[in-house]
Amino acid sequence: TLPTGLTISAATGAISGTPTVSIDSTNFVITATDAKGVTSSKTTALVIQGPLVATAAIATKTLTQSRAATSFIPVVGSGGTAPRTYAISPSLPSGLTMNTATGAITGTATDSAIAIAFTVTVTDSVSDTATSTFTLGVSRALTASVAVATKSLTATQATSAFTPVTTDGGTSPIT
Repeated sequence: TLPTGLTISAATGAISGTPTVSIDSTNFVITATDAKGVTSSKTTALVIQGPLVATAAIATKTLTQSRAATSFIPVVGSGGTAPRTYAISPSLPSGLTMNTATGAITGTATDSAIAIAFTVTVTDSVSDTATSTFTLGVSRALTASVAVATKSLTATQATSAFTPVTTDGGTSPIT
């Protein structure tokens, strides 16, 4: 029996319809019978892929300017007909690239960027597409500056609070 949604024409042997389930490679025996009752059978394999889906694996990611990003895959494609390719819009911040075969983002962002939504489009080999979004921002590189180079304190006397080093940029919280 063919999967739900498919039928076979008794006159031509053509299989048609819209399958409603996905199946792994399954063998089907097709038997032709002539007017005298003589039969001939052959086996054919049928695979029904699930629909192409794009799923956000990472909702939000913040990178740091001038630091190499650990490779990450923000959107995962599944189903459809392999192979799948990945594209992103708008363009990634300078220094970052997306691997079109895996969807992995790598590189070193050269500039800071406010967090914005990016759309990843997954396309399979029969040109079906699916999309999902994630948010990416690039914080300024962390820099430290000396605010108080030298401070003299007196034993047994309270001191007013002071900050010897100040910071700028980086990803909060800074500790």
